[in-house]
Amino acid sequence: MTEEEYVGPGPAKSFWGDAARAGGVLGLVIAAFAFAVQYMGFGERSDGVAGMFNLAAAAITIWVYGRQRAIRYADRGFSFGNSLGYTLAMMLFAGFLFGVGQWVIFTWIIPEQYALTVAQAVEKSRVLLESFPTEQTDAAIAMAKKLSTNPLYIIFTYMIYMEVNGLLVGVLAALLLRTEARKQ
Repeated sequence: MTEEEYVGPGPAKSFWGDAARAGGVLGLVIAAFAFAVQYMGFGERSDGVAGMFNLAAAAITIWVYGRQRAIRYADRGFSFGNSLGYTLAMMLFAGFLFGVGQWVIFTWIIPEQYALTVAQAVEKSRVLLESFPTEQTDAAIAMAKKLSTNPLYIIFTYMIYMEVNGLLVGVLAALLLRTEARKQ
């Protein structure tokens, strides 16, 4: 699509709508993949498989939707900052949907497996925290257990996870997608 073909709101009005659309697509795709991985039985490899898929899906989504936006606003220019800002906004929406998906999986689909994973993490933490006073260790572990089932904590954790992925991929994409404003 060229700038001449596009008729619609300016960059400020469409920024959040475009980011929500692109992030929504990405969030639903990776949440669905995470759901499928639980049933495909990857076992301990599931985190690695899901992580690789998430990064690849983020890279493709950032490139496709970022390129569309760069083309749409080519006459005004699409700077490094425009591209990176758009990518990070997109990742907020994706992370939210991914987090909601993970919370559903942890709460209703695989609660026993998730509880086992949390218990294993707690035991590893106890070993790492042996040098601290027992009261502090127990308090930290109790808080971690409580947070591990809190939906807001889970959702925000995945939002941060997606922001980090977006930053890693987004910097490269921003360098490739930036354009100068066309001279009139």
